[in-house]
Amino acid sequence: MDEIPQTAGKLESSRSPSVSIVMLAAGQSSRMKEQGHKLLARFDGVPFLRKSVLSAIGSDSQSVVVVIGEQHSVLRETIADLDMRVVENLGSASGLASSIRVGVMAAEPDKPDGVLIALADMPAIETVRLDRLIAAFREHQGERVIRATANGRPGNPVIFPSSWFERLKGLAGDVGARALLKDNAAAIVDVEIGEAAFADVDTPEELIAAGGVPFTGNAQGTVCSTES
Repeated sequence: MDEIPQTAGKLESSRSPSVSIVMLAAGQSSRMKEQGHKLLARFDGVPFLRKSVLSAIGSDSQSVVVVIGEQHSVLRETIADLDMRVVENLGSASGLASSIRVGVMAAEPDKPDGVLIALADMPAIETVRLDRLIAAFREHQGERVIRATANGRPGNPVIFPSSWFERLKGLAGDVGARALLKDNAAAIVDVEIGEAAFADVDTPEELIAAGGVPFTGNAQGTVCSTES
């Protein structure tokens, strides 16, 4: 019997459906008040946005796109040295839909089989949870929507197959992609990842409860080169 070439596993893996991560970070952080932008807060000394992007980069995704607002150059500085692409959403004031549209359009040149829409302000969404969702997407041959849940409740992130890209780009206003899922239950596979699917931070109290330290100092020099 002929031996199976050692490269066979790699070839099979290369045919697995690919996923690009689109991380949304264009919000105005208005509820943080005098605490400064929440994505500049520190988790173990690392800027919040950098922590989220590092988790995405460490996952089994093929690329990472980060969508920021037009006045968020300081956020860009915190991740400028990382292996990802930053795109500005010049229409971020119009709502979440515009950031989804900008992010999907930026990811399309990589020709992914799906995009994972992630929110940058969810500190418990770490690499292992992203990989669990990506693995489920591949188990279903890249043909189903993969949605994170917490005790059965729909949450975030969500992976959309490429067949949904036009619908994602057609969203408008201050609505997320969840609006597309209301009448498409048969297309969805729910994957339990625990309370991480709901643990976002919008207020100083939520930030501190999640282990973050608000950043209110000079915004310059925020890049942290030491990962924790």
